[in-house]
Amino acid sequence: MGHYHEVTWTGEAIQRFWEYFTLNQAAHAHHFSKIFGEAIVRVARKYAGLKGLVVDLGCGPGYLIPYLLNLGLSIKALDSSPHSVQLVQEHFGRHAGFQGAQVGDLCALPLCDEEADFIFLIEVLEHLKPEETPRALAEIFRILKPGGCLFLTVPHQEDLDSQKIACPECGCVFHRVQHQQSFRVEHLTEMLVGQGFQPLRVTALNFRDYAGSGLKRLEGWLRRTLAGFRRRPRWQPHLVAIARRP
Repeated sequence: MGHYHEVTWTGEAIQRFWEYFTLNQAAHAHHFSKIFGEAIVRVARKYAGLKGLVVDLGCGPGYLIPYLLNLGLSIKALDSSPHSVQLVQEHFGRHAGFQGAQVGDLCALPLCDEEADFIFLIEVLEHLKPEETPRALAEIFRILKPGGCLFLTVPHQEDLDSQKIACPECGCVFHRVQHQQSFRVEHLTEMLVGQGFQPLRVTALNFRDYAGSGLKRLEGWLRRTLAGFRRRPRWQPHLVAIARRP
């Protein structure tokens, strides 16, 4: 493609990319957890045993955290962006249930073995290189207590090339929000099982159908799917996985 070239996502490049999003307040309106945070926490509470020490991995600006603190839970947060961690610490540092935010790498989590009762991983795995994903899931498994749950979301069958843009100055081509891999139900299930998790449910849905006044519809959908309800499958843009450490 002429002078265009694919980006090399080094750790420094990724951090610089997300620092911009953190500093750009207008971009926060599109943050997944800001749009769907209430639905995510409500479903996690009802169907995945949300309790104890909750860790929000890839917390970003912390849009899940107020919902969790309002439930009286203890919260730890982690992100690769120092600016995001600073924002979260400033916003929630004085709250009794907040146990701190720190900068960290999903492949080498700065947390103790079997420390967490529940982990959120919301729209994070797609930002990792495929070869990093097993290491990240192994680390998450390590810090979960036996019986603890992981609640994760990723885009479903995303066409990565359709979301690429190019820098007009240097010709660098990159996914507009730094996604590096795409997921299917079977693929995600295999990865979870491969790291020792017991998947309780891995399924596709469109969170936009259930935001705001549609929360009850989301609860009804998940209740039917957990009960084994089947219907003709159709493509949905999000994958949701609930998995337990045995």
